[in-house]
Amino acid sequence: MTNHEDTLARQTRQVEQSTESLAHQLAHEEAVQELNRKAVMLFRRFKSHYKKKVSLENAKFKAHSLRAAESAAKVRYHTYAAKMRHRLGEDKEHLKVSLLHMEQEREARKRARIAARAVRSKKRAVRRAARLAEEEVRMHREAKTQAARMFKQYMARYHETQQQEYMMDSQQDLGEASAIAPKPAKPASSDNLDHILDRVSKTVRHLPKHVAHTQPKVFGLDSN
Repeated sequence: MTNHEDTLARQTRQVEQSTESLAHQLAHEEAVQELNRKAVMLFRRFKSHYKKKVSLENAKFKAHSLRAAESAAKVRYHTYAAKMRHRLGEDKEHLKVSLLHMEQEREARKRARIAARAVRSKKRAVRRAARLAEEEVRMHREAKTQAARMFKQYMARYHETQQQEYMMDSQQDLGEASAIAPKPAKPASSDNLDHILDRVSKTVRHLPKHVAHTQPKVFGLDSN
C-alpha cells in the first residue's frame, strides 16, 4: 500500500506540475496574443495616423508647389508678354518701314514706266514724223516730176499747135509768106520753166498728205 500511495502521490504531483506548467504556458501564450493584438491595434492606429499626416503634408506640399508654380508661371508669362509686346512693336515699325519702301519702289517703278512710255511715244512720234516727212518729200518729188513731165508735154503740144497754125496761115497767105521770112515759135526758156515748176511744187505742198495718186489734168492735155 505504501508503495502504491507513493506512486500515486508522485503521479499526482507530476500532474499538478504539468497542469501548472500548462497553465503558466497558456497564460504566457495568452499574454503574448494580447500583446500581439495590442501591437497590431497600435500599428493600425499609427498607420492611420501616419497616412493622415502624410496626406496632410502632401496636400500642404502640393498647395505650396502649386502656389510657387503659379507665381513662377505668372512671372514667366509677364516676362514673355513684355518681350512679345516689345517684339510686336519692333515688327510694326519694321512693317511700316517695309511698306514705305515698297510704296516708294512702286512709285519709282510707276514713274519709270511712265517715263519709258513717254520715251516710246516720243520715238514713235519721231518715227511717224520721219515717215510722214519722207512720204511728203517723195510725194513732192513725184508731183514735181509729174508736173515737169506734163509741162513738157504741154509745151510740146503747144509748140506743135503753134507750128500747125503757123503752117495753116502760111498756106493761106503765100504772097506774104514769100516776102516775110517765117518766124519759128519762141521756145520756153529754162528760167521760165523753173519758175513754173516752183509754183507747181508750192501748190503741191499745200495739198492733203493722204490723197490718192491721180494724175492732174492740164487744160488742153489728155492724160496718158
